[in-house]
Amino acid sequence: MNKNEMYYDRLLPLKTAKLIMPGGQFYWLINFVINHPDLDFQTGKNKNESWISIYRGTSSLLKIMGRINGYKITVDNKYRILCPDFYDNPTSENFEVLLSQIKIYKNENSKNTLAQYYDNHKEGFYQNLISRRYGINGKEGDSLVIVDKEVVIGFINTNVKERIIDSIRQKYQPTLNELQKHIGFPSKLNEYKFGNEFDFLALDSDGNIILMELKDGSDTQKIYLSPFQINTYCDIYNEYILRNKDEFEKVVLEMIRQKQELGLLNSKWIIPSKIIGMKAALVIGGKFSNTVNRNYKQVISSLSGYIISIYKCDIDGQLVKIIL
Repeated sequence: MNKNEMYYDRLLPLKTAKLIMPGGQFYWLINFVINHPDLDFQTGKNKNESWISIYRGTSSLLKIMGRINGYKITVDNKYRILCPDFYDNPTSENFEVLLSQIKIYKNENSKNTLAQYYDNHKEGFYQNLISRRYGINGKEGDSLVIVDKEVVIGFINTNVKERIIDSIRQKYQPTLNELQKHIGFPSKLNEYKFGNEFDFLALDSDGNIILMELKDGSDTQKIYLSPFQINTYCDIYNEYILRNKDEFEKVVLEMIRQKQELGLLNSKWIIPSKIIGMKAALVIGGKFSNTVNRNYKQVISSLSGYIISIYKCDIDGQLVKIIL
């Protein structure tokens, strides 16, 4: 087992963090995002770069890349063409123009294809609700905080990634093979592939890491198959912890402290002194069908894996535990 095969560290370098600190060029973004319920922050880094992003649902409207000598702004061209002035000169006034253009956007077929990331009240909408509720709008007495979203454990190269993830997937192949024989399950379920990115990494007040996967209530098949996805994530996480437990704990706790200092988490939330364990959770946004209940129970009864807590979220993003 090689410690350096896997890595996770999204703590911002000070030079990048200063961009949204008091006196920084983008400090105004803190209050701007607080005052716009459809927006949220994502911060992070990998081995090559660091960034501060503003998300609307599951789509990034602005990505500020930290550089040794300043910063660089990057964005998908579908947003840049709506308001070039904002990306040439990012101000609150220009940001308001961009948001108004997004809401009235129409493509050549007179459809607002940008609505799929937030306005259609599907996964992106609920991701924002939850991320803000336990992030920038978090409360001192909350049971948890969202440490990171769209989380990926890194691998030193593609070969290592494929070796580790494929070995994990093989654990669940026999169960997939059996389930595809049942009425109501896809006939080619054994070809179903799960990635290595999960929606939220949270920490509760007791010191437990919570790996959360979010599904929209209308995505029936994705909900009842989510235990395979969640178990895969948990296995990847545990593979990493076996190599880097102390480093992971240090990074996560420092990420929380940094986000509190930046105003992205409630500064009065008491950070646990150490990480004591790991939990898994499925969050369902919106209403779901009876098929979800029936097939989810079938999956859970067939699958020997982690205990998965299930939550729904209310209109304020508050997580409420439920039983399927």
